[in-house]
Amino acid sequence: MVPPALTVTMVEGERVRLTVLMLGGGPEIRSRTFRVFHERSLQKVLSEVATWALEGTRLLGCTPSVLGVGIGRTHCEATTLMLEAMAYGDLGVQSAWEESLTCQVNAQGVGPLGLGGPTVLGSFIRIGPQRASGVRVVCLRPGCCMDPRRATAVLD
Repeated sequence: MVPPALTVTMVEGERVRLTVLMLGGGPEIRSRTFRVFHERSLQKVLSEVATWALEGTRLLGCTPSVLGVGIGRTHCEATTLMLEAMAYGDLGVQSAWEESLTCQVNAQGVGPLGLGGPTVLGSFIRIGPQRASGVRVVCLRPGCCMDPRRATAVLD
């Protein structure tokens, strides 16, 4: 059995926030981490991610999906950022980039099991520090409709 993913962050005072993500199954085998030549355009990156998301969500049995995206300088950093996006993302508070990605995917009208309608409920995106090169490493996890399955505790 694979243990769940954990994120640990310091909060005010001497307390620690521990977040447990319940991962596994279809979303993991539909995930993708790859470099994107962005040509200095975030829209180019989001368009590429939308293409990946459509490929992955068409094969999931638990759609509509929730997209977790991390954009970084290395595969490890992009994956860590994606996990942070899943741990701290909020479907009720979507950034312009998260809304843009969600709209790009839903515009295709694939829907649950390819039957039409919304393909994703929302997107969670975390972007790390970047370098001047024309490459970003992007990690996408098309989570199932039950995502984010997480629990958080603040420990004193």
